[in-house]
Amino acid sequence: MRGLSLGLDEMYTTPSTGEETDQLNDRIQSRLFEMLERAALGALKEWGADVSSLTHVVFGTATSGGAPSHEVSIIERLKLPSTVQRVSIDHMGAVGSHRAMALASQIACASGSHRILVVYGDAGVALGTCMDDEPSKEDIEQASLLADGAAAAVIGAAPRHGEQALYEVHAWKSHIIHNSRNLMSLTRTKLGVELSEHKSVPAEVGTAMSALSDSMLLQNQVSIKQCAVLLHPSSKRSLETIHQKLGIDPEQTTASWMALEDHGDVGGSSSLQMLDWLRKAHLSTQFPWALGLSYGPGLTIEGTLLKLVARGTTALPTPVQFVPNLGPPCVFSMKSSWPPAHFRHKQADILEALLSQTNLSEEDKVFAESVYKGTQVKERGLCLPLEELYTRPASTEAEQAQLKQVGESLFAMLLEAANGALLEWGGERSSITHLVFGSLSNMNTPGHDLDLALHLNFPSSVERVCVDHMGCLGGFRVLALASQLAAVNPKNRVLVVYGDVSVFLGTMLPLVPNKLDLMSVSLFADGAAACVVGTVPLDHEHVVYEVHAAKSELLAKSRGDMYMKSLSDGSVENVVTPRVPIFIGKNVERFVEGLLDKSGVQVSDCAFLCHPGGKTILETVEKKLGLAAEQTLSSWSVLRAHGNMTGATNLQVADHFRSSALNHKFGWAICMSFGPGLGMEGLLLRIPS
Repeated sequence: MRGLSLGLDEMYTTPSTGEETDQLNDRIQSRLFEMLERAALGALKEWGADVSSLTHVVFGTATSGGAPSHEVSIIERLKLPSTVQRVSIDHMGAVGSHRAMALASQIACASGSHRILVVYGDAGVALGTCMDDEPSKEDIEQASLLADGAAAAVIGAAPRHGEQALYEVHAWKSHIIHNSRNLMSLTRTKLGVELSEHKSVPAEVGTAMSALSDSMLLQNQVSIKQCAVLLHPSSKRSLETIHQKLGIDPEQTTASWMALEDHGDVGGSSSLQMLDWLRKAHLSTQFPWALGLSYGPGLTIEGTLLKLVARGTTALPTPVQFVPNLGPPCVFSMKSSWPPAHFRHKQADILEALLSQTNLSEEDKVFAESVYKGTQVKERGLCLPLEELYTRPASTEAEQAQLKQVGESLFAMLLEAANGALLEWGGERSSITHLVFGSLSNMNTPGHDLDLALHLNFPSSVERVCVDHMGCLGGFRVLALASQLAAVNPKNRVLVVYGDVSVFLGTMLPLVPNKLDLMSVSLFADGAAACVVGTVPLDHEHVVYEVHAAKSELLAKSRGDMYMKSLSDGSVENVVTPRVPIFIGKNVERFVEGLLDKSGVQVSDCAFLCHPGGKTILETVEKKLGLAAEQTLSSWSVLRAHGNMTGATNLQVADHFRSSALNHKFGWAICMSFGPGLGMEGLLLRIPS
């Protein structure tokens, strides 16, 4: 049996028009959200505590496009706190829910007050609707297995009165199988995804899983005979092969076979669904431990070791929680990068390209000239020649060549930023424990996060987090996340990399662009940035910033004022309405007050490293907070020199400020960014003397 979010008459029928494709995709996403909502509601109801005590939402999927993603709707529909800190994970395939659980466990260990809602879901039904007319045997096999589903859990450390623990999370481990990059991949299409898996994958994975599980079990002094082994139920063949490699008894994988028979392969949510089944199966006497193992594109493996808690007993806090006060997380280095010189264009030349390559009405030409000149942007990096900025490729082959070239340009920027941050940091790359990567331009799985780990020669055990769907607030969001990961263990060293290419907003302009389209392409640009984060600085580590506070907020009734959605004809619906500065203006004073609460720091003590989402946004923040020009100088400087590079701009403003003459004038800095949701992100940084 499988759950698929379409009728039997639609499952393998490709829509005949772009409009039908968009409508079908909307229906699939709507039904995916219904599953996510039900799973989240169920987990929250069983948890039983007041939802106002939730601090984080970790959401994951491999089948959601655009920004924001479903986590914003979950927060709104379930009336979760508007200040909940959210992370949207993508491009990790079936290993994603293990990654989400590991991430949530580490966030929980950073503070006993943290309570994290993990929600993961996928819609495999899209694979059938986008199959070729003459599908291969591999296509047919995958379409026979993939299904739709979702699952959720609430995770925290140090159970409070009234909380009943189901599992203790004792260990998690990541592993990259080298020289296997192309054995398994997941490619985004206009409607859904295409999955490719080489026949050698189960054997490769089984051997690596055996070594990974032996390592985790040995460290925790647990025998595999004590474990229910939850293998990702990707297929009968893979379960049999991996089972043989692990040398375990058939009853140990009962949950995996039950999941495959009852639900099929529901992507990353399978792992959480098997945990849900196991704790209800009353097998804790026979198997007091659960060993979850999954594999995904790359090839990558994730493992999680959990101890079942018998109902009515008290769980012990996770051992890693007992860490002395490590002091504030620190940023040790930063590096910004942009497209090469031949792709850095004057704003006046970009405007001329727009006017010559589009069929705008005279009224719209006047509007475009006014908008482009009013941005105050002098130059932008866009990874195409001027003559291609607003011209759609003439053929599918030309489109693919352009995608390849721009993708290579993005990766070159990401690699330059990462190498620069690592070089300034000065530590051994073998000591990097986490890679937190963010982008709106990461289309396929595995994505640039895995390629960075491989090119930078990181340990195969590096923990990767791939953040998507967060847009212009993403840079400060991933920095806050990295700070919480660093706070768990003094040995943790986290490389943060964020980068985007916005050049396709121009090539995929609607044939008749509206005023919002013209405003969008007047400002966005391509760029990347990186930094290294940790606690307890070593002798060679120079502290650029100390992270003292982080804050998030979703602004009510603003969901339709900033969002991005990809359409089947290749165009991008990128909406930023004139109401955005109004929303920011109404909320920014209260937001900053909350960020500074109990710090003793005054607004006048701080430089403001504000995301330059446009001239009006910066002017609104300055006016509402009564800021002097020098407090926002870095934001204006980055806007004029480079435009808006989405989340990478956040980090570039911080990088610019630490190298500026004003760095020594202010003892503190407030970071603020605004993005799809409409959401606000903030950080309070201390600047060492």
